[in-house]
Amino acid sequence: MKFFSLDIKTANSDPSSICEIGIGTFEDGLLIDSFRTYIDPKCSIDPYYTENIHGITEEMVHGFFAFDDVYDIYRLREMLEKKIVVHHSPFPRIALEKAIKKYDLDSFKILWLDTEIVAQNTWNEFTECDSTLENMASRLGIKIQYPDALQCSLAIGRMIIEASNKLGIGIDELVKRFNS
Repeated sequence: MKFFSLDIKTANSDPSSICEIGIGTFEDGLLIDSFRTYIDPKCSIDPYYTENIHGITEEMVHGFFAFDDVYDIYRLREMLEKKIVVHHSPFPRIALEKAIKKYDLDSFKILWLDTEIVAQNTWNEFTECDSTLENMASRLGIKIQYPDALQCSLAIGRMIIEASNKLGIGIDELVKRFNS
């Protein structure tokens, strides 16, 4: 079964200020493709929020496409529409939806699956208090190079594969059970 894993970094606390996106494509439990780009958020980068947390500076995103261009050039709608997209916490989902609205782009349906919810319902050791991506990946023995959006998205994909294996059900069944 094919699914996509998604991680998004933003320039500030505004979810529509996407400045980096990472997407992994998984099929039958294997990574078959990946995509990562910086995005010019068309706003200033908050030094505390983005530079300190994600390590992304204004110089790093300068010259990259804005979100609406990335949406068109990389055909995000065609890639993700009606597909299973795995993310960690509600934030990436909200950010993508807000950026699509901000740039007045065509919205589309995605079958969302949140690893935070899946993990909390698959492993007893996870609670809302310790559900950061870094913590969960580490406790499951999944290597992660935080905060790179692609590396985070790949860890997200691997977490879903681990949950699928532990529960003995496919990704499509995880979506039915835990659709966020």
